[in-house]
Amino acid sequence: MRRNLLLIIICIITFLPFNLEAFEQSAGFVWKDMSHGVEDVDMKTIVVNPKNSDVVFAGSESSVYRTIDGGRRWENVFSFKATGNSINSIIIDKNNPEKIYLCTNNGLYRSVDMGEKWQRLFSGVGEFEGNVLSVAIVSNKPESILVGTVNGIFISHDGGGRWNRVHGISSRVYTTFLITDPKKAGTIYAATGKGVLKSVDDGKRWKRIFSIYGLENGEGYADNGYQQSESETDGFEPGVRSIVIDPQDNKTIYLGTRKGLFISKDGGISWKGGGASGLLSYSIRTLLMGYFDPGVLYAATDGGVFRYLSSKGVWEELYKGLSSRNVRYISSNHDSLWAATEKGVVMMVKNDMRADSASLSHQNINMFFTNEPTIEEIQKAAIDFAEVQPDKIKRWRKSAAIRALLPDLKFSYDKGRDWGSSGYFYGGLYKDDDVTIGKDSGWSVSATWELGDLIWNNDQTSIDSRSKLMVQLRDDVLNEVTRLYFERKRVKLKLLLSPYETGKEKMEDELRLEELTAQIDALTGFYLSKRLGRK
Repeated sequence: MRRNLLLIIICIITFLPFNLEAFEQSAGFVWKDMSHGVEDVDMKTIVVNPKNSDVVFAGSESSVYRTIDGGRRWENVFSFKATGNSINSIIIDKNNPEKIYLCTNNGLYRSVDMGEKWQRLFSGVGEFEGNVLSVAIVSNKPESILVGTVNGIFISHDGGGRWNRVHGISSRVYTTFLITDPKKAGTIYAATGKGVLKSVDDGKRWKRIFSIYGLENGEGYADNGYQQSESETDGFEPGVRSIVIDPQDNKTIYLGTRKGLFISKDGGISWKGGGASGLLSYSIRTLLMGYFDPGVLYAATDGGVFRYLSSKGVWEELYKGLSSRNVRYISSNHDSLWAATEKGVVMMVKNDMRADSASLSHQNINMFFTNEPTIEEIQKAAIDFAEVQPDKIKRWRKSAAIRALLPDLKFSYDKGRDWGSSGYFYGGLYKDDDVTIGKDSGWSVSATWELGDLIWNNDQTSIDSRSKLMVQLRDDVLNEVTRLYFERKRVKLKLLLSPYETGKEKMEDELRLEELTAQIDALTGFYLSKRLGRK
């Protein structure tokens, strides 16, 4: 609970739109929707040609789209529609960008002509082996291809003609990501359900160098050994989703995990947490390095896209123009950055905004929001509306304590009769009959106490369970309403300060402002609209 509350406080401090330093850093870039011509909305993966920023491949659940003019036009070059199959990821061979690989649940496909024709290279045996999650091309052996599946790792040394299971590793390795060290031949890293495996001899022997478990304190641990019989499957929820090797120093490795960023400076011998300040979601889906500044790390999460400022150990959100925070994948070369989201494909572009920072620094930027409620007021309204006030738990405990002082009262009432017997003749027969000869009655009251309840009673256990659920709900409500509040301020600030090239762009931001207002109203019982005089 303390960690969640701390995260909320950090987010508030980090993302205040009145922080001019952060404002200036992000003012030069904005996301632009590039989905025109893409038939699907919910996109899963994307990849940019490393040598030509105009060539991009984007994948939905069942189709692959290609643009060769920077997103102005798209065409469908591969489809699984009506087959029940799905696409997991797209990879471009960096050494030969004409070669495109598709990882699907129906095997590995390859095109050698930028997507014009496709051939299935690998199918596996059975449902799990055929479900390909990742692929890597060995840089110094272009005909050597590694494939990571739900059920193990396979390698081909002849460009995909023949395949063999990688030696020294269990067939139960759920491999979400593969990467080979471009500077050290024979070194392979494999992200799995439980952590990361490493081989330095082309996959003959493996060591687990990182485990996803026990990382709540932000520290990983070094190699604890790996037995070939061990399963690396953690259900179907991958622990490590992405691995980046620093191009300037191949001993520096970055891991994107469901518990945040982890960094090793010694080739995986030791690890430390990368910090979460400014990161709205710990669940990192993609990491990459190389966009503009080769030393800067970018992360795609279900809470948006973030840039890691390693010198400060903090994250900066790249939010402007992003229609959805649910970002599935990001890809870049040195000139462009693209993202696949649940609401389409977007590209990072230069923003023509010309904010006068020197002028702004001498103004109270809060003047733009003088008639609006503060974040404290919005948070209080959200807590009241959700009925998750901290005092509620105290009232529960006080009521339980009073209940323990009260006795159990029992009331009873007894009524009795005295009976006698008599005999008589009826119809020539002798009969015995009981008759009432007297009556009595009485009542009583008793009070009992359970002395043990004065110290601890079962109601406390129930309160503990309910309080944990309520605290979690309160944290979720605060987190969400805080995020919406400051995003709304950013959008409003952009409307006030940013020149728009077209009326359509301005209209989209105005609609986004209304949408954010409605979302805050839904969490606060229309408190924001009432304060703005709309209700």
